[in-house]
Amino acid sequence: MISAKQLFLVLGTALLAVPACGDDATQGADPNRVVLVDTQVVPDTVVAGASATVNCAAATATGEIVTQRPFSLVVTPAEAATVIGLTVTSTHAGTFTVACRDDDAELTDDTPVTVTVIAAGADHSVLTIAAPSIAAGATTAVECFVADRYGNPTADASFVASAPAGVTVAGGVATGTTVGSYDLTCDSDAVTAANKGTGQLTITPGAIASLELRFVPEALAYAIDQPVRIEGIGIDAYGNPVSEDAVPVKSLSATPSGPETIFGDALDRIRFATEGKYVVSAEAVAGGG
Repeated sequence: MISAKQLFLVLGTALLAVPACGDDATQGADPNRVVLVDTQVVPDTVVAGASATVNCAAATATGEIVTQRPFSLVVTPAEAATVIGLTVTSTHAGTFTVACRDDDAELTDDTPVTVTVIAAGADHSVLTIAAPSIAAGATTAVECFVADRYGNPTADASFVASAPAGVTVAGGVATGTTVGSYDLTCDSDAVTAANKGTGQLTITPGAIASLELRFVPEALAYAIDQPVRIEGIGIDAYGNPVSEDAVPVKSLSATPSGPETIFGDALDRIRFATEGKYVVSAEAVAGGG
């Protein structure tokens, strides 16, 4: 971008460099032809959603500055702003360039002006969860920020990602160990409750870490020689049942041992010939859970 005075000086230098008289091509040149285009933007820093006015000027071969020309605007990148006449409007925080173009002369300012767009005031908060479903004990990234009405992050509003009991969020990372679904919120005093971003994090059971035995049928006490089937329930490292489906078991044993009988096609049934209290142990069948 150069001023009118600078345009004239550049043109003066250029004119000194033309061939001497007698060159037919030079003598036939139009002295009113446009040789340079200049761009000025007021203001060159705007709030998202606001407009800036672009002032275009052209210089002729004689150094005359003209502003009443068929100008258009070239915005880079093109999607960064909306152009109406000689006005540019952008809702995207960041920068873009704009240059005036003289459509008749087919000349574009080769020193475009950079326009800076800053976020507008706080409008709502945004919460995103990288992995909405994780296994107990695993982690996922959580992003929380306050944005203007166009979605641009604002720099002047405080915020924090909050979660109910069962989930912790710290340093942009969420984790939990209890199976369930939890609603997370991006809290900020700068926005109303209705405009606070939320997201749901679901925690699922982890891998089987231990086996919990279940007796079928369930009873407080059993009769002598009553058959009892033993099945397992897989439990993850945090005490969550891995599945409602039973896990096949093997290697049944009882303490104290002696009066028990282990039977059945899968050797998963047991009965006792004498009264007493017994502790039954078993192992999960490999691949059964």
